Amino acid sequence: MINLVIPTDFSPAARTAINYGIALAARLNASVHLFHLIHVESYTHAAAQVHMNMILEKMTENAQHNLKTLAGEIKKSYPEQKIKTICVQGEFLSSAINSYANENGIDLVVMGTRGASGIIGSILGSNASDVIAKSSIPVLAVPPGTTYGKHPRIILTTDLNNLEPKLRIIAPLAAVLGSGITLLHISPDGSHTEKEEEDIRTRFSSEFNIKDLRVKIIQNASIENGIHDFALANQPCILSMFTHKSGFFDKLFGKSVTRKVVFHTEVPLLALKH
Repeated sequence: MINLVIPTDFSPAARTAINYGIALAARLNASVHLFHLIHVESYTHAAAQVHMNMILEKMTENAQHNLKTLAGEIKKSYPEQKIKTICVQGEFLSSAINSYANENGIDLVVMGTRGASGIIGSILGSNASDVIAKSSIPVLAVPPGTTYGKHPRIILTTDLNNLEPKLRIIAPLAAVLGSGITLLHISPDGSHTEKEEEDIRTRFSSEFNIKDLRVKIIQNASIENGIHDFALANQPCILSMFTHKSGFFDKLFGKSVTRKVVFHTEVPLLALKH
């Protein structure tokens, strides 16, 4: 069975991700793990540690109650949904999620982002950036205001190199979701032709048995603006990017605009390891 973990701090942003993740889990026939981290810092003073332990005990009790209440609310709309609640103590969400995912066969992390606007800006300004950077499994970052579309189109940003291993991951997901795939390449010089688009589409449609594969090569001097405009015009969608071990956002947008807010809040981002 597919397993999704959805971290929550019981905020509106987290609830948006829960709503999206539950709808996705229902589509995938997946089990959901609702996960809450109680932030813990170490204290060298014994008296301070004893006092903190008492506080943590009460915080854990409250969190477990909130998780059970949340699971009960979800069950009212999704009575068949399998839900597990988890409350742990730790210093960093990324470490706690990674450990739990590796120990419990988790296939996907679904989490909310915060920020005034923009998925990239929100991710880089929240726990999601750290989770994406350190997670050994895919992470779906869901911005505020997002609702799950019945068949969200998967937009895979690409430089058109090394497509085979990426489609090997994306194609099965699209098939299960009933989603089409769009390979999106932003070309600053506009040197590509429609024939190249068709050649790529024909080759990979056949190789991976993708029924609805489109290829869009768009001229735009700004990669981020090109992705932004296309994603907004093709909703509902999931924007998919393959990350590297380091420097992903710098490589994609350039160091000077790494933290630039470029996406509106309606576009979820699926980050996968390359």
